[in-house]
Amino acid sequence: MKKYVQLIITIVNFLAIATLIALTVPAIVPIHFGITGQADSWASKWVYLIFAFIPILFEISYQLYARNHERLNAHNHPYERRVVIVLEYIFLIINWGFLALINVGATRVSPEKLALFTALILGSMLIIMCNIYGKIKQNRYFGVRTKATLADERIWNLTNRMAGYIGFATGILLVIWGIVNYYFNIASPTISLIILLSVTMAAAAAAPYFVSNYYAKKLIQIGRAHV
Repeated sequence: MKKYVQLIITIVNFLAIATLIALTVPAIVPIHFGITGQADSWASKWVYLIFAFIPILFEISYQLYARNHERLNAHNHPYERRVVIVLEYIFLIINWGFLALINVGATRVSPEKLALFTALILGSMLIIMCNIYGKIKQNRYFGVRTKATLADERIWNLTNRMAGYIGFATGILLVIWGIVNYYFNIASPTISLIILLSVTMAAAAAAPYFVSNYYAKKLIQIGRAHV
């Protein structure tokens, strides 16, 4: 029963959102706010049920994965579980945040608050997820999975450890930047969002790829890897 608690939470959340939408939300609502904070896309209020269903989909997918891979990479299961839960709650927070806005008829979000919220979400996600990179063993489902890391366990360990350091430090910097920029207006909200998204992509995708190639070439040169 304990392993289904999170599934129950996501289902209860879905029912709560469905009830709120049915009773209080206008028929047509904004479903996207542009980089300036202005609503730029509208649709039926029931579209928000799609967002509410995503955490359920994540949870069901994980439960099926865990059941089929119970003995495979058992060491990684606690860390994979943590990542899935983080993603589920990020969607819950975003979903309820949107509903809170549209429930009061808002068609524009403060650009400053949007930039701050983005910094906190992206930064926290990097901190939590990258903190476990160096702890997971070689697998095809989670971590820095490149041709080099999947071919050699030493490259996997070195790459994921370094990628974890980079992502964790970047997450902290994003949170600090978001808070400092919100209070001191160092850059405009639009520029801040561009910086946040660019740095996040660099830390989550580009940096691990280059780190993997670096360690692959280094170990091949000293004859300790064959990729």
